[in-house]
Amino acid sequence: MSEAEKPYTIKDIKVVNIPLTELCNMTCTYCPQSLTDIYPKNNKEVTPHDIFLKIIDYLPNLPNLEYVDLTDINEFFLTPELSTFYLPELKKRGLGYIIASNGSVIPNDLSYYKSHNPKCLVLGLQTITEEQYDETSRLKNVSFESYVLKVSQLIKFFYDNCPDTMISIEVASNRTKSFVYKVVGTSYNDAIPSLKDQQINIGSIINIISANTGIEFHEGPGETSRYPGQITLAHSSDEKIIFGAKEFADIVTFYDRLPTSAPPVCYMEGMVFKMNGNVSPCCIDYKNQTDFGSIIETPMDEIFRQYVAIVNTMRTEGSPFDCCRHCLGYDTYREKIAKNIKKLFV
Repeated sequence: MSEAEKPYTIKDIKVVNIPLTELCNMTCTYCPQSLTDIYPKNNKEVTPHDIFLKIIDYLPNLPNLEYVDLTDINEFFLTPELSTFYLPELKKRGLGYIIASNGSVIPNDLSYYKSHNPKCLVLGLQTITEEQYDETSRLKNVSFESYVLKVSQLIKFFYDNCPDTMISIEVASNRTKSFVYKVVGTSYNDAIPSLKDQQINIGSIINIISANTGIEFHEGPGETSRYPGQITLAHSSDEKIIFGAKEFADIVTFYDRLPTSAPPVCYMEGMVFKMNGNVSPCCIDYKNQTDFGSIIETPMDEIFRQYVAIVNTMRTEGSPFDCCRHCLGYDTYREKIAKNIKKLFV
């Protein structure tokens, strides 16, 4: 039995997502936070303390949990009480975490993180040229030069002071700009370049960041990536800092794919505890259509039992949620056949 065929169990859960806030200072054309008709807000600034504690009190029961992700489509460093409540509570329980930030916000007390090293600092640089930055409306009244200077400041601090932290700088790429997608007429969001374009553009941005930080970078893949399969565009000599590609599509058309006759089989692991206590198996369900329970009404062990059952169903029979048929994250029938044929020759 291959790894993919083995039943998913609680021992396979390595990451749990607990977004702490909906606050963000950026407006990006590809993000649902910018589109209130797609992303319904619950008007709460932060996850209530009692909900947060109920979740993390259970997490030591996950034997192979690697870290807690406190960011979804929010800005990490805008979260109130990060250093006075949420992170200290995680540290008490020995739970690691990652920081995911757009890089434009410098915390008042950066030195706090010298003794609270995250597992990974993910900086969503995304746009790596001034033209891209302007086209995606990333920050109002802030120049690209000023933005990159702040990103560089964060990189420099965590590189110098957090020896156990991987720094992953994410660069947007648009797979729908490939030749195949263009031919079938599904090329979305012209503001997001193709992977090939970003590989051409990466040299200029690493030169700027290198000049700002004094850190030397090299173009091309290395041996390290943030997750399996991620394409590395550049890296520092010690590979403690990587620039990795991340695929995006236009969020406006994200749910507009026509359903196929094949059940959408999904291999994502994206368990999300939302601010109101609801739980979803998917971190890209921006319409909240896969919520399957609430920690306010259901014991935590039952929540995790249900989650494991849903993941196994999605990997074998297909998703039980109708909305998954419109997701860009699953393989259509033709794509599944193509992958199976490819396996014969690998």
